[in-house]
Amino acid sequence: MQRPESKRLLLIVVAFLILIPAACNKTEHLIAPNACVFSGVTRTDEIGALQDAITDDWCPLESGDTSHAGLLPAYPNPTLATVTIRFQIPASGQVRIVMLGPDCTVVRSLVQGQLPAGVHEIVWDGFDDGANELPAGVYRCLMRLNGILVCYGDIELQ
Repeated sequence: MQRPESKRLLLIVVAFLILIPAACNKTEHLIAPNACVFSGVTRTDEIGALQDAITDDWCPLESGDTSHAGLLPAYPNPTLATVTIRFQIPASGQVRIVMLGPDCTVVRSLVQGQLPAGVHEIVWDGFDDGANELPAGVYRCLMRLNGILVCYGDIELQ
């Protein structure tokens, strides 16, 4: 016969095992705590030329360096409509790229799947996964390669 304290402890453990994974699936920042510290927007023109770089935004990739995974600055940024997001991976791998809203919840999943090595690009239209247009603000783009957070960068919707 179990004592009441044992039952209570068992219920707490079961609740912990159910609720914590559910919360992690809804918010990327629980896995990467610094992922929601918005640092500023690296401004680019319509062809991707840097206008105003923020040192801790996007990834510190050297031009032509294909030996590292990372996000290249999105363009144009800020944007009124669509923005092109370029990224590279040095070898084939499982890639996940999501957009986080100002409250650090995933608003849009842009890439999720196995991709070959190389430079890739996607276009984000400023809509969420439910096809709703998002309000103006700063959104964070997160990139994971094989489940590991590689880097992130901010995009401003105007």
